[in-house]
Amino acid sequence: MSSHIGTEVTKAPTTPTKSNVSSGVSLKDWEKKSAFREDFLESISKIQSFCESRPIPEKFIKEKKHKKTQSQAKNEELGIVEEDGIRNLQQFYSWYESIEKDNVEEEIYNYRVETLSSYRDHCVGILKEVEAVLKYLEELEDKYQIVAKKTGELHQACEDLVVEQDEMEGLSNSIEKKLAYFNELPQLTSRLSLASLSVYDNSFQNILLKLDACIDFISKHKNYREAETYLSKYKQLQNRGLTLVKNEIVSSLKNITLQILHQMKEANPSNNNTTNGTGNNTNSENTTETETTSPSSSNGTHNETYFYVKFRTIASKMKPLAEEIEKRSKVKEYSILLEDCHSCYFEQRLLLLGDFVNSNVMALCSSSEGDLCTMMRTGCMYLMGVCRSEYQLFHHFFNTKGTGLTLLLEKFSSNLYYSYRPLYIRCSNIETLCQLVYLLRTEIISENLDSQGDSVESFRPIVNRMLQDVQVRLAFLVQTFIRDEISGYLPSDDDLDYPSKLEATKPDPEKITRPTMEQNTLMPYTRAYYSWYPTLERTLVCLSKLYLTVETNIFEGLATEAVDACAYTLVFASKLISTKKSILDGQLFLIKHLLILREQITPFDVSFSIIEQSLDFNYLRNVLKNILSGPSSVFYLNSQNPLVAMMNLPLEILKTDSKKELEKGLRGAIEVFIVSTVRTSLEPLVSFLTRASAFINSTQEHSLRMQTFASPPNLNLLLDDISKNLTERLEPILSKMCEYIPNTATQTILYRPIADQMCDSIEQLNRLINTQYLPDDRITINRDKLTTLSNQVRNQLQERRNAPPTNSIKSPENTNSNNNTLVQAGTSDASAEIKAPPALLQ
Repeated sequence: MSSHIGTEVTKAPTTPTKSNVSSGVSLKDWEKKSAFREDFLESISKIQSFCESRPIPEKFIKEKKHKKTQSQAKNEELGIVEEDGIRNLQQFYSWYESIEKDNVEEEIYNYRVETLSSYRDHCVGILKEVEAVLKYLEELEDKYQIVAKKTGELHQACEDLVVEQDEMEGLSNSIEKKLAYFNELPQLTSRLSLASLSVYDNSFQNILLKLDACIDFISKHKNYREAETYLSKYKQLQNRGLTLVKNEIVSSLKNITLQILHQMKEANPSNNNTTNGTGNNTNSENTTETETTSPSSSNGTHNETYFYVKFRTIASKMKPLAEEIEKRSKVKEYSILLEDCHSCYFEQRLLLLGDFVNSNVMALCSSSEGDLCTMMRTGCMYLMGVCRSEYQLFHHFFNTKGTGLTLLLEKFSSNLYYSYRPLYIRCSNIETLCQLVYLLRTEIISENLDSQGDSVESFRPIVNRMLQDVQVRLAFLVQTFIRDEISGYLPSDDDLDYPSKLEATKPDPEKITRPTMEQNTLMPYTRAYYSWYPTLERTLVCLSKLYLTVETNIFEGLATEAVDACAYTLVFASKLISTKKSILDGQLFLIKHLLILREQITPFDVSFSIIEQSLDFNYLRNVLKNILSGPSSVFYLNSQNPLVAMMNLPLEILKTDSKKELEKGLRGAIEVFIVSTVRTSLEPLVSFLTRASAFINSTQEHSLRMQTFASPPNLNLLLDDISKNLTERLEPILSKMCEYIPNTATQTILYRPIADQMCDSIEQLNRLINTQYLPDDRITINRDKLTTLSNQVRNQLQERRNAPPTNSIKSPENTNSNNNTLVQAGTSDASAEIKAPPALLQ
């Protein structure tokens, strides 16, 4: 820096002192140098005289006063006492000294000014030096930036080199790793060529792992050099290894199968297919197994050892290898190997157990002695035991289920299906088929298949198939039963012997023969409802057996058909009874049985209705007419084309509701009974009212009282005949009604509209007397008897039961409502008359 900056230094001036100032100019020198000329003095005197005469301005007076005040204060400080002027030399010298002091101070100030000026010049110099230093710093900064830039470039180059080095190392490692997949070929080839290599060793599994890894890597990088060559070689090694695995597993399974067959032949040289137990796995914990051992229980234990225990001895050695294969089953080669192992396993199991299971199923068929339920139960339990044991044994070898196990178990189950199917297809006993359906649904499916899970799930399709076959056979037999035993039933004289049959005693159960399985019958061994018409009993028993046995939609169709057929046979029997016995017996027979039928079908939670759909082919007649009338219409490209109309036949929908038809038939039977009873009991009155109404509506001028048939004496005779008929005709009708319908509530509901109509007829006669007869005639007529007749009609039924009478007379408008009430409330009759047995409601 010394080369660029000067070394000039300026000394600061020293402060002036009094001695330095006083020694500069003396008073005498001052007088010599400052002497005025005369003209100057004359001018001064003139100015003085002028200034003395002129007043001083106010502003100067103020300034003078101010200065005077300041001077006085200064003099006080200096200890000078001002006087009016200089009067002597001493005062002059004092004044001069004061002036000299002032001059000294002025010099001090001047000196300070000069000092400040020197300082300013010194600062200017310093500023110039600072500017030079700043300029130098700028140059230094520029050079620093250049150096820093070059240093950063050097650092970046170093970092790039480090990155490049890392990349090269990574590339080298990657190449080394990738080359490892290629370099494994010689080592793997030599290891697979060893004669002492075993597929069960861990080293063999490591070889397979390396082969899989190499094949997977090369398959993903086929663009590498010689990748195809190495890939084919690795696949050859893999096929060699998988072939070793396959050969080992297949040979192990075949050897154990041959050993078991050989031991079985040695144990049973005379009968290799001896029927025995289910061969269930001893580790089964979920269910109670049914075993059928023949000829002795020891055979079941021996076969358990043959079929399962010996197979489990090789399972522990083969399962680790099988697990490795299953882990790689997504690879095509391993998937094929796994399928081959499964196929070999299932072939050996089928070879070992196929004939054995088939012979056991046939033995169960022969040992059941025709009891289908026992045969079905033992057969299903046996097959479920086989399925459960096979399922558990399979999972000792493999973890995945596969479809082969299902096919194997279905083959075993098919033996049961094809052996049992002819037996229940030939069965004609509906009750036996119902028991089979209950057995398959409840015991087999609900209690066993649903609770035991996947181990017996393969048996479910066969059970469902048998269940469907039994239901189809059952539906066919029920239709045949409805057609032959209900619709086609021909009643005997005993069946139509009413009301004697109501009083008959129960038949002797010992005299009733037990029906065989081949008989298509649903009749119970003892007739609990011997007073019922046979078709009614057969219908209800059939529905009770069929309910919850078939599907709901099938039951609705069969139930509708059965109820319609039963109602038809009841109507037919009612007509026969009316012909052979009496019309009243026929009417009450029909009412009684229709009430029972309606009551007994109420517990069935179905609609008793079916919907039938059919095509209306009558519509084709008009279409064919259009085609024949104008062949060109076939080419119309619109809806008028007859060919289009032929493809859109109208659909007819017919809905049949058996319950509504039953209600309608019951209501009609009750109405007929009511009308018939009223006409029979009040025949004279009905005829009189008819003739009287016809006469009143005619144009004759004579009054009704003048007619012979309506004279007051004849009216009294008419009232006597009515009273007689009520006693002779109504009482037998009520007696027979109570005999057919013993329920008091139903009797009351049925009799109420009869009494209402009869009382209405009596009241109508009373109105005729009041309107068509004179007061004298009314006195002659015994009108009190009308009230007696009404009370007699009202109390006729109550008197039979010692019930309180009902004296009110209702109008005829209530007849229809009472009939409806009977139809709605009549269900209490059947339930009170005869309680339904449990079999009808199950």
